[in-house]
Amino acid sequence: MAEWPWQTVVFVAVQLAHGAVLRLATRGRGAASVRRGYVTTVIWAVTFFVPLLAALWRLDWRTEGVRLALYVPAMAVIAVGVALRIWGLAHLRRFFSELIVIRQDHRLITSGPYRLLRHPLHVGLLLQIVGFAVIANSWWVWVLAGLAVVSAFPRERSEERALAERFGEEYRDWHRRTYGLTDVLPGGGGRKVGR
Repeated sequence: MAEWPWQTVVFVAVQLAHGAVLRLATRGRGAASVRRGYVTTVIWAVTFFVPLLAALWRLDWRTEGVRLALYVPAMAVIAVGVALRIWGLAHLRRFFSELIVIRQDHRLITSGPYRLLRHPLHVGLLLQIVGFAVIANSWWVWVLAGLAVVSAFPRERSEERALAERFGEEYRDWHRRTYGLTDVLPGGGGRKVGR
């Protein structure tokens, strides 16, 4: 059996660390009073795992591997995405969910990366997917990455509506002080939620 190249070992280690932290952070979740976002959750699962597997295949010992000139910046982008998600999960903890969920004992998290970003987990996930696309270096993986980015906008708006309904003025005040992906839309789309 041939050995995996060091690039594959690093790639797999980063993804396993991300998965372990995600699992630990989501223990002890309370009952949910709102559940939405099934379609986006499925889209993000496909647009995360398929590019991840394509990138892993590209790094596999059976292929020529990926050139170092692509690998190093791609892994830097992936590592930033993983770090941002881990930082966000450390503050969000049991309030994290793959779906849009408002728990009965939910509280608005405004610490850590949430002091600046409304959706650091989304940004981190999208950075990872882009990094996977760079490593996979295939047009169809870039199409999936584009789908992930496009689907982030309605997902973010849905989450923001649910939080505005639950937290009212507290949410609107925090919303005005932070940035989200929807803020890049014409007219500052996300900055007007709940006003």
